[in-house]
Amino acid sequence: MRISIKKPAALAAATTLATAGILVSTSTAAHAAGEVDIVSIRGAALAQSSAVSTTASMSVSLAPGIGAWFPRSADVYRGSVRVGTASLYKADATHLGVRFPNSAGRGVLTLRNIKIDWYAADNSSSGTVYDASTSGGITVKGAINGNLSRYGTALKLRVRGKTHKFQFGIKYFSPTGWRNFAHHPVTLQQYSGGRWRAVKTVKLNNLGRAAWTRKTKKKFSYRLLSKATSTVVGAYTRGTPRL
Repeated sequence: MRISIKKPAALAAATTLATAGILVSTSTAAHAAGEVDIVSIRGAALAQSSAVSTTASMSVSLAPGIGAWFPRSADVYRGSVRVGTASLYKADATHLGVRFPNSAGRGVLTLRNIKIDWYAADNSSSGTVYDASTSGGITVKGAINGNLSRYGTALKLRVRGKTHKFQFGIKYFSPTGWRNFAHHPVTLQQYSGGRWRAVKTVKLNNLGRAAWTRKTKKKFSYRLLSKATSTVVGAYTRGTPRL
Protein backbone atom coordinates (compact mmCIF):
# COMPACT_ATOMS: atom_id res chain seq x y z
CA MET A 1 0.00 0.00 0.00
CA ARG A 2 1.13 3.58 -0.65
CA ILE A 3 0.38 6.91 0.97
CA SER A 4 1.93 9.94 -0.66
CA ILE A 5 2.37 13.04 1.48
CA LYS A 6 2.49 16.24 -0.55
CA LYS A 7 4.50 19.00 1.10
CA PRO A 8 4.47 22.47 -0.49
CA ALA A 9 7.59 24.58 -0.14
CA ALA A 10 5.97 26.77 2.50
CA LEU A 11 3.26 25.12 4.56
CA ALA A 12 2.21 28.00 6.77
CA ALA A 13 3.09 31.26 8.39
CA ALA A 14 2.54 32.59 11.89
CA THR A 15 1.15 29.62 13.71
CA THR A 16 0.38 30.23 17.37
CA LEU A 17 0.65 28.40 20.65
CA ALA A 18 -2.96 27.68 21.12
CA THR A 19 -6.11 25.83 21.21
CA ALA A 20 -8.38 26.90 18.37
CA GLY A 21 -9.71 30.41 17.99
CA ILE A 22 -9.15 34.00 18.94
CA LEU A 23 -8.39 35.06 22.48
CA VAL A 24 -11.40 36.82 23.95
CA SER A 25 -11.28 37.56 27.66
CA THR A 26 -14.11 39.42 29.31
CA SER A 27 -14.22 41.35 32.54
CA THR A 28 -17.29 41.62 34.73
CA ALA A 29 -15.89 44.52 36.73
CA ALA A 30 -17.77 47.81 36.63
CA HIS A 31 -15.94 50.96 35.55
CA ALA A 32 -16.53 54.58 36.33
CA ALA A 33 -17.73 56.85 33.55
CA GLY A 34 -14.84 57.79 31.30
CA GLU A 35 -12.75 54.77 32.28
CA VAL A 36 -12.34 51.80 29.94
CA ASP A 37 -10.40 48.55 30.13
CA ILE A 38 -9.85 46.72 26.86
CA VAL A 39 -9.68 43.06 27.72
CA SER A 40 -9.61 41.24 24.42
CA ILE A 41 -6.81 40.93 21.92
CA ARG A 42 -7.64 40.07 18.33
CA GLY A 43 -5.21 38.26 16.10
CA ALA A 44 -3.59 36.10 18.78
CA ALA A 45 -4.69 32.86 20.36
CA LEU A 46 -4.36 31.93 24.02
CA ALA A 47 -1.82 29.24 24.90
CA GLN A 48 -3.54 26.72 27.14
CA SER A 49 -1.16 23.78 26.96
CA SER A 50 2.48 22.90 26.40
CA ALA A 51 1.81 21.98 22.79
CA VAL A 52 1.93 24.14 19.69
CA SER A 53 -1.00 23.48 17.40
CA THR A 54 -0.96 24.57 13.79
CA THR A 55 -3.46 24.27 11.00
CA ALA A 56 -0.61 24.18 8.51
CA SER A 57 -1.66 21.13 6.56
CA MET A 58 -0.01 18.51 4.40
CA SER A 59 -2.20 16.80 1.82
CA VAL A 60 -2.29 13.01 1.88
CA SER A 61 -2.91 11.04 -1.34
CA LEU A 62 -4.26 7.53 -0.73
CA ALA A 63 -3.38 4.58 -2.92
CA PRO A 64 -6.28 2.51 -4.28
CA GLY A 65 -7.56 0.04 -1.72
CA ILE A 66 -6.75 2.00 1.43
CA GLY A 67 -9.86 2.46 3.53
CA ALA A 68 -8.52 4.31 6.57
CA TRP A 69 -5.37 6.08 7.71
CA PHE A 70 -4.28 7.58 11.01
CA PRO A 71 -1.30 9.95 11.39
CA ARG A 72 0.97 9.26 14.35
CA SER A 73 4.09 11.38 14.75
CA ALA A 74 7.05 13.09 13.08
CA ASP A 75 10.54 14.21 14.07
CA VAL A 76 10.96 17.99 14.43
CA TYR A 77 14.11 19.65 13.15
CA ARG A 78 15.60 23.11 13.39
CA GLY A 79 17.98 23.11 10.47
CA SER A 80 19.89 19.83 10.75
CA VAL A 81 19.29 19.40 14.50
CA ARG A 82 16.44 17.28 15.85
CA VAL A 83 14.61 19.24 18.56
CA GLY A 84 11.69 16.97 19.42
CA THR A 85 8.74 14.88 18.27
CA ALA A 86 5.50 16.33 16.91
CA SER A 87 2.16 14.57 17.22
CA LEU A 88 0.01 14.49 14.10
CA TYR A 89 -3.76 14.55 13.78
CA LYS A 90 -6.23 14.08 10.96
CA ALA A 91 -7.41 17.55 9.96
CA ASP A 92 -9.83 16.13 7.39
CA ALA A 93 -10.07 13.22 4.96
CA THR A 94 -6.98 14.28 2.99
CA HIS A 95 -4.95 16.57 5.28
CA LEU A 96 -2.68 16.34 8.32
CA GLY A 97 -2.42 18.77 11.22
CA VAL A 98 0.63 19.15 13.48
CA ARG A 99 1.17 19.71 17.21
CA PHE A 100 4.73 20.71 18.07
CA PRO A 101 6.24 20.31 21.53
CA ASN A 102 6.62 23.71 23.16
CA SER A 103 10.24 22.83 23.96
CA ALA A 104 11.02 22.87 20.22
CA GLY A 105 11.03 26.65 20.44
CA ARG A 106 10.06 29.30 17.91
CA GLY A 107 11.00 30.14 14.36
CA VAL A 108 11.13 27.94 11.27
CA LEU A 109 10.85 24.20 11.95
CA THR A 110 10.65 21.23 9.59
CA LEU A 111 9.30 17.69 9.86
CA ARG A 112 10.95 14.41 8.93
CA ASN A 113 10.09 10.72 9.30
CA ILE A 114 6.33 11.28 9.16
CA LYS A 115 4.60 8.15 10.48
CA ILE A 116 1.12 7.09 9.32
CA ASP A 117 -0.82 3.88 10.03
CA TRP A 118 -3.06 2.59 7.22
CA TYR A 119 -5.73 -0.09 6.85
CA ALA A 120 -7.05 -1.71 3.69
CA ALA A 121 -10.65 -1.04 2.75
CA ASP A 122 -11.44 -4.78 2.85
CA ASN A 123 -9.55 -5.24 6.16
CA SER A 124 -7.19 -7.68 4.44
CA SER A 125 -4.03 -5.84 5.42
CA SER A 126 -2.60 -2.93 7.36
CA GLY A 127 0.73 -1.29 7.96
CA THR A 128 2.74 1.81 8.72
CA VAL A 129 4.43 4.15 6.26
CA TYR A 130 7.31 6.50 6.96
CA ASP A 131 8.01 9.53 4.79
CA ALA A 132 11.68 10.32 5.32
CA SER A 133 11.77 13.50 3.24
CA THR A 134 11.80 16.96 4.81
CA SER A 135 8.68 19.12 4.91
CA GLY A 136 8.59 22.75 3.94
CA GLY A 137 9.35 25.25 6.69
CA ILE A 138 6.61 25.86 9.27
CA THR A 139 6.93 29.13 11.17
CA VAL A 140 6.01 28.76 14.83
CA LYS A 141 5.31 31.90 16.87
CA GLY A 142 4.24 32.51 20.45
CA ALA A 143 0.86 33.95 21.40
CA ILE A 144 0.45 37.27 23.23
CA ASN A 145 -1.93 38.59 25.83
CA GLY A 146 -2.41 41.68 27.99
CA ASN A 147 -0.73 41.82 31.41
CA LEU A 148 -2.52 44.71 33.15
CA SER A 149 -4.98 42.43 34.94
CA ARG A 150 -5.87 38.80 35.44
CA TYR A 151 -8.40 39.23 32.63
CA GLY A 152 -5.62 39.80 30.09
CA THR A 153 -6.13 43.56 29.84
CA ALA A 154 -3.74 45.15 27.34
CA LEU A 155 -5.06 48.74 27.21
CA LYS A 156 -6.56 50.96 29.90
CA LEU A 157 -7.85 54.47 29.34
CA ARG A 158 -9.05 57.02 31.89
CA VAL A 159 -10.52 60.34 30.72
CA ARG A 160 -10.95 63.38 32.97
CA GLY A 161 -11.96 66.47 31.04
CA LYS A 162 -9.41 66.95 28.26
CA THR A 163 -6.84 64.63 29.86
CA HIS A 164 -6.57 61.10 28.48
CA LYS A 165 -4.37 58.73 30.50
CA PHE A 166 -3.38 55.49 28.78
CA GLN A 167 -1.80 52.35 30.21
CA PHE A 168 -0.37 49.57 28.04
CA GLY A 169 0.72 46.06 28.99
CA ILE A 170 1.70 42.98 26.93
CA LYS A 171 3.10 39.52 27.69
CA TYR A 172 4.01 36.69 25.33
CA PHE A 173 4.16 32.91 25.55
CA SER A 174 7.73 31.62 25.41
CA PRO A 175 9.01 28.03 25.39
CA THR A 176 9.28 28.34 29.19
CA GLY A 177 5.90 30.02 29.81
CA TRP A 178 4.45 33.55 29.88
CA ARG A 179 6.99 36.39 29.91
CA ASN A 180 6.58 40.17 30.01
CA PHE A 181 7.23 41.64 26.56
CA ALA A 182 10.05 43.89 27.78
CA HIS A 183 11.27 46.70 25.48
CA HIS A 184 8.80 45.78 22.75
CA PRO A 185 7.32 48.77 20.86
CA VAL A 186 3.52 49.10 20.79
CA THR A 187 1.45 51.68 18.93
CA LEU A 188 -1.66 53.48 20.16
CA GLN A 189 -4.10 54.10 17.32
CA GLN A 190 -7.23 56.23 17.03
CA TYR A 191 -10.08 55.75 14.61
CA SER A 192 -10.59 58.83 12.44
CA GLY A 193 -11.34 59.50 8.80
CA GLY A 194 -12.63 55.97 8.33
CA ARG A 195 -9.44 54.17 9.36
CA TRP A 196 -7.07 53.47 12.24
CA ARG A 197 -4.25 56.01 12.50
CA ALA A 198 -1.12 55.92 14.66
CA VAL A 199 -1.10 58.36 17.57
CA LYS A 200 1.91 57.32 19.64
CA THR A 201 4.48 54.52 19.65
CA VAL A 202 6.12 53.67 22.97
CA LYS A 203 8.52 50.99 24.19
CA LEU A 204 7.38 48.81 27.06
CA ASN A 205 9.52 48.70 30.20
CA ASN A 206 11.02 45.65 31.92
CA LEU A 207 7.57 44.71 33.20
CA GLY A 208 6.10 44.83 29.69
CA ARG A 209 4.17 48.00 30.54
CA ALA A 210 4.08 51.69 29.62
CA ALA A 211 1.94 54.80 30.16
CA TRP A 212 1.22 57.92 28.15
CA THR A 213 -0.94 61.03 28.60
CA ARG A 214 -2.44 63.36 26.03
CA LYS A 215 -4.83 66.30 26.12
CA THR A 216 -7.53 66.70 23.50
CA LYS A 217 -11.08 67.99 23.30
CA LYS A 218 -11.95 65.56 20.52
CA LYS A 219 -13.43 62.11 21.07
CA PHE A 220 -11.95 59.03 19.46
CA SER A 221 -12.10 55.28 19.63
CA TYR A 222 -8.65 53.88 20.52
CA ARG A 223 -6.88 50.56 20.18
CA LEU A 224 -3.40 49.17 20.90
CA LEU A 225 -1.37 47.52 18.13
CA SER A 226 1.51 45.10 18.71
CA LYS A 227 3.36 44.17 15.51
CA ALA A 228 4.61 40.65 14.89
CA THR A 229 8.23 39.67 15.45
CA SER A 230 10.11 36.66 14.15
CA THR A 231 9.02 34.66 17.23
CA VAL A 232 5.78 36.30 18.45
CA VAL A 233 2.51 36.92 16.61
CA GLY A 234 1.09 40.38 16.03
CA ALA A 235 -2.25 41.48 17.47
CA TYR A 236 -4.43 44.45 18.34
CA THR A 237 -7.07 45.17 20.95
CA ARG A 238 -10.68 45.79 20.10
CA GLY A 239 -11.53 49.49 19.88
CA THR A 240 -12.66 51.50 22.87
CA PRO A 241 -15.91 53.48 22.90
CA ARG A 242 -15.50 57.07 21.70
CA LEU A 243 -14.01 58.98 24.61
